[in-house]
This record gives sequence, C-alpha cells and structure tokens, in this order.
Amino acid sequence: MTPTFDFATLQQALDALVTGDHHAATRRFSEDVVVTGVGGCLSGRILGLTPVLDRFAEMSRLTHGTFGTEVSAVYRGAQGRTVVVARHWALLDGAELRATQALVMDTESERIRAIDILSGPGPRSGVWD
Repeated sequence: MTPTFDFATLQQALDALVTGDHHAATRRFSEDVVVTGVGGCLSGRILGLTPVLDRFAEMSRLTHGTFGTEVSAVYRGAQGRTVVVARHWALLDGAELRATQALVMDTESERIRAIDILSGPGPRSGVWD
C-alpha cells in the first residue's frame, strides 16, 4: 500500500460526521453506509447514514462538543479499500483524551460504503473505542 488518497477529501468526510453535517456527509458516504467498531458510542454495527450521524452526535453530546479528529495518514489498497490513520481528541469529565485509530474504508464510485474502526491495545476511553 502507498499513501495516494486525497487527505482533504477524507478529512472533509470525517468532519461531516463529527459536525453532523448531513448535506456534506451525503456527498462522501453512501446512504447505506455500514460502520463497525467496538466500545464507547460506536459499539457494534451501525447501518445507514442517519444512524451513523446520530452516533457521532452522541459522541458530541458526551464530550460537550469537544470531540475532534484529524487524518494523519492514508493508504490505498486493492478493490477500493483505504486505510485512514485518524487521531482523535476530546474532553470527558474535564480529562483530556487522545487516541489514534485505523479506519478501514470500503469505497465505491467516490463514496464511502463501509468503515471498520480498529482501536489499539490499552485502556478504552469510552468515547470512540
């Protein structure tokens, strides 16, 4: 894999989720997007853009709007697979939380169809992992 995917486009896609911008999200995600992950607000499997946006809104409420994310690396694989390394931050009960996750994305026709959120070892934050 080599880093070739457009950072700006992926950052805009993640920003649309974090800010709950449904209009911007529809340009980047399929309506039947599937997000899987373990722990916190994204536990399990979520199907559909509106439920995914609802889960991100839940993270925003939990962190009083302090949740943020940035794309730090992008790797493009075969058959529309992209791995995004994302750094997250938030305040939870006055404590600063930071984490790095790998987001394995399946894309088709310029839209993200699925995201598998992978968390590293260690204690869970309760926000995104």
